[in-house]
Amino acid sequence: MRRVRTGLLPVGLAVGLVAGLAGGCSLLEATEAPRAEVEAWVEAPKVGSGEPVRLVVSETPAPGWSISSAPPVAEGMETAEGRAPAAGAGEELVVYELSGPDGSYTVELPPVVLTGPEGQQETLELGPFFVDVGVAGPTGGPLAELEPAQPEPGPPWAWIALALLGLALLVGLVAAWLLRKPEEAPAPPPLSPAQEAAQDWARARAAGLADHPLAVELSRIFRVYLERSSGWPATRRTGLEILDWIRDTNRLGPADQARAARILQATDRLKFAREGGGAAFFDGLDGDFEGVLTADRLSTIPTPAVWNDEVPFPSDGRVVAVVHPPASGAPADPPEAARGPARDGEEG
Repeated sequence: MRRVRTGLLPVGLAVGLVAGLAGGCSLLEATEAPRAEVEAWVEAPKVGSGEPVRLVVSETPAPGWSISSAPPVAEGMETAEGRAPAAGAGEELVVYELSGPDGSYTVELPPVVLTGPEGQQETLELGPFFVDVGVAGPTGGPLAELEPAQPEPGPPWAWIALALLGLALLVGLVAAWLLRKPEEAPAPPPLSPAQEAAQDWARARAAGLADHPLAVELSRIFRVYLERSSGWPATRRTGLEILDWIRDTNRLGPADQARAARILQATDRLKFAREGGGAAFFDGLDGDFEGVLTADRLSTIPTPAVWNDEVPFPSDGRVVAVVHPPASGAPADPPEAARGPARDGEEG
């Protein structure tokens, strides 16, 4: 049972002290004029399913004073009011029965208003009350989220031991890592002739060179690629000699031989005759160069037995190849200037 009470002493004493200090009366005189005594309680905060909750309000006003109270309010519950016999003189008991579905409720009592003989008023606050209907504990309100208190566990020795073991292992790993010998990073693999040529070609195209120096650089890159990938001295040969060598060695098919011819002829014309140039001109060279790199399937080409003589470009742009057959049906050595580097087991 929960009781909320406003008695004679608290109300009378508080008001009497103020009046006595202000008017000069004694403490005994100040406590002789109580206002009222109001008390409220719930007979059983927990009731069974379907049973009403009984809230009792006891009101005992002082002479000349009156008490005004309103029925209690609880969301989801219905309230019925009744009267009960009073136990003392001037006391009035008001009994409220609150009914509702199973659950936990908060019952609020509106403020009680005390009215004095001269019309003065005072307000008393009572409640709230927490009740349960058909449930073991609160399912709503301020206590809904509370969990039963759990016993405090002892020290987690197993976890402490595991943590210390893990810490020791971590320290050991860090020490081993700090004391390790630094390993030298392996050197990147060297670029293949095709990769190096593709990078050099792209770098030259992005350098913003004028047409003539760009043609000179692209011609050099193509010749260096042929020399690096085969060992044949393409950088010291004319365009016609290079084309004859490509055909004689079967390094490229007919379509890619034509691409190589366009690269050599176009760059030589721009270098020596200042013919050609422009964006479309170099875009075409880009496609031819990429096609040759893709089609080039040999990395080492044997030196051919017969080499072509140097022949000037014809006026119509065709590639002219002059091949001297070997004398007496035997393969002839190429001119000394056209020979490639000696191989192992051969004389230079």
